[in-house]
Formats: sequence, structure tokens, C-alpha cells
Amino acid sequence: MQVYVWPLVHISQMWTVWITVLVAFNRYVAICRPFQAIRICTMRQSRLQVSVSAVSIIVYNIPRFLEHRLELDDYRELQVIAIYRIPTCAPQLRLVSSDPFSRRQARQFRRKLN
Repeated sequence: MQVYVWPLVHISQMWTVWITVLVAFNRYVAICRPFQAIRICTMRQSRLQVSVSAVSIIVYNIPRFLEHRLELDDYRELQVIAIYRIPTCAPQLRLVSSDPFSRRQARQFRRKLN
């Protein structure tokens, strides 16, 4: 479940932040620049601003859908493996489990990657 929900959480969080920024920008223009607000703060411009921000947010968060994957281990237990890429693009593996067998399995998987 975390594999699919986590990226949506980030998308919704970014969405609320950027909608707040757009509302603040439009209010600033309406109050501080009332003569330019007639041209800038139209319904068409607002729709354009919201749609551009929505597309940008979704495109920015596409890699978050690829950070996790589900795998079955030897005992047919479902494991969530999170692969994070640090800024140097070197792969780093973290297994989300407290089971010692899973940690050993993660170490073996890391060795295979190197």
C-alpha cells in the first residue's frame, strides 16, 4: 500500500503549497496593482496557472512512483524494498523490515548490485 500511497501524499502536499502561493500572488496583484489586476487576474489566467502547476507537480513527482517495488522472498512473504538515489546517483538500498533474515537478504542484494 505504501508503494502507491506515498507518491500521492507528496503530490497532494505540493499541491496545497502551490495553490496557496497562487492565491497569495493573485491577491497581491489585486491589492497592490489594481490597474494591472484587470489584465492579470482573469479566470482564464487562473485556470492556466492552476493547470501549469498541476502538470509540473505531477511531472516532478513521477520518480517517487519508481522509488519502491514489491518483491516476494523465498518464503513467499511480500517485502517492500525502497531504493533511494542520492544526489551522486549511487544506488542505496534500504529494506523496510525489522526481520534479521530480511536484513541479510538486503545485504546479499546489495552485493549483487556492486
